[in-house]
Amino acid sequence: MARKVAMGRMPTYTTTSEPLLFGARVHDGKAGFTLIELMVVVLVISIAAGLGGGFYLRSYRRLMVEKAARDVRLMARYARIAAIEQQQPLYLLIDRANNRAMVATSAFFSGQTDPGSIVTNQFCRPVMLPAGVYFEDVSTEAAAGEDLGTDDLIRICFMPDGTANWAVVAIGDGKTHYALIINGATGATRIVASQADLLSEQLVVDLEAG
Repeated sequence: MARKVAMGRMPTYTTTSEPLLFGARVHDGKAGFTLIELMVVVLVISIAAGLGGGFYLRSYRRLMVEKAARDVRLMARYARIAAIEQQQPLYLLIDRANNRAMVATSAFFSGQTDPGSIVTNQFCRPVMLPAGVYFEDVSTEAAAGEDLGTDDLIRICFMPDGTANWAVVAIGDGKTHYALIINGATGATRIVASQADLLSEQLVVDLEAG
């Protein structure tokens, strides 16, 4: 009698060329990103961020220059209105040495310390230009014998009859330039975006127009 030999089920094994990484199967296909591709993406993002940051910085500086010019213009407008209402001369002082502007009465030039000689109220107070912004140039024209101050402290007079000294006040940061133009015949003011080297020509045009 033939003997039956019990044969146990033999385990079966399969082989694969895919490596294992911490028990997980890693495919050799092109489903992921290479190191070079990742570096290119990072480089593009860095360049885009740099360009955006530079644009923001330029815009911020331009706004700072424009705001400084508008603040000085508000002071000039106040000086004109207050001079008419109070029937006394008022002066817009451009303090280039300290990079500030203010409105003063005639008592400021008396040589005596008078706290009220500098106008400080809810409508007008001294303005300090922000860092990096400065008075690039100030051109004025006065009546015969009138004192316009020094190069560091320039006075622009607003008279009780509404007239004023002709003046162009250039404010900028070396790249962005704004000019405050004061019409002597009417005391009216306006702001224009102008290059510093064109301001003297603009003043001549305004004088001829007046």
